[in-house]
Amino acid sequence: MMPSGDRQRISVHTIERRLTDVDLSQYNVRLVWNYRDEGLHVFMTERGALTGTIATGQATHYFWEAKTNSWHPDTFKVVTDVGSADLEPASVMVIDGDAPADRKMLIGRDDGYVSKWDDTVSNDDDGTSPDVAIASSVLMGPYSAPGLPMNSRWSRFQFTLADNQNGCNFELYSSDRPDVKGSPKMQGSIAAGANKLRFERINGQYIWLKLQNAAVNSHWSFERAICDAVPAGRTRIFG
Repeated sequence: MMPSGDRQRISVHTIERRLTDVDLSQYNVRLVWNYRDEGLHVFMTERGALTGTIATGQATHYFWEAKTNSWHPDTFKVVTDVGSADLEPASVMVIDGDAPADRKMLIGRDDGYVSKWDDTVSNDDDGTSPDVAIASSVLMGPYSAPGLPMNSRWSRFQFTLADNQNGCNFELYSSDRPDVKGSPKMQGSIAAGANKLRFERINGQYIWLKLQNAAVNSHWSFERAICDAVPAGRTRIFG
């Protein structure tokens, strides 16, 4: 809601169809604002979790980031010494104390425990088993070359990550159709900071860039990616 009082639908053109398909007879929806990460959590809690029954499946939750006006899917899984379990949020609240350590988001899990949201954690582990990397990824695209409504040749890729964090893995996709990205055409790893130019080439009218964490106990932050695009012929017509 804007300061003037006008409401805005932040799900339009993004996850509107996904939210429309949510069966509210099966899920309770919990909203909470994350002051530290500046965004809105949308927790989709199975109704069985609220009656003491462990959730039967891994639900997809969402986080809206205010800085970038973007939605990100979240799933919760705790790794233990006997395997892994899907532990869904059954309730959520924010405690707002005087000291920084007292301002936390608390999540009541469907196994009866209460967890706190901690942006310093770098592995998915309960302390009794080997460290497992927290799965994080982002898919950006499709992108097309401005002023080139045709097949393009993409090259001279340069990636920049935050200097004060770690590296990550990347995958580049290309296609002549904006709704089908196909299989990766290029993949590899990216180091923290500004990376050297990559001279590999890929063809297609549209490209996608996927980034994902590469190692346990690592954080990464994407800054930018640039490349060159030149005409490479007409786009194929699919009938």
